[in-house]
Amino acid sequence: MDLSKIIDIAAAIITDQDGQVLLVRKQNSIYFMQAGGKIEREEKPIQALIRKLHEELGLVTKPNELTYISEYLMPAANEANYHIRAHLFSIVIKNTIFTAQAELAEVGWYSVEQTRALILAPLTKEVILPFIEKNKPA
Repeated sequence: MDLSKIIDIAAAIITDQDGQVLLVRKQNSIYFMQAGGKIEREEKPIQALIRKLHEELGLVTKPNELTYISEYLMPAANEANYHIRAHLFSIVIKNTIFTAQAELAEVGWYSVEQTRALILAPLTKEVILPFIEKNKPA
């Protein structure tokens, strides 16, 4: 694998108390995915995620509110021939209405069943949704 074609990102599995997941769609993209984004050179993954959640959703979070899940290497949804190295965190929040900000075109809450009608990024489809189903509230 060409290491120059790996994009480091931080992303959040944002769910509510009922197990719905918050997904976003960036402008000029057909893929729904998690909120988050590229990690700047001087940032740690959690710092990048806190910054991106605020920029994209206006969501203010603290490090102790985010739970680190793992790191995943997956094909990038919006950059052909690239992979993402996703540092994945989770957070459960109240089902809040968010307005798309920064580079986002859409933001919405979806049940796992509703996501089947969406075009999903590889990380969302292959990692996130199975994680949510496995950890669904009883």
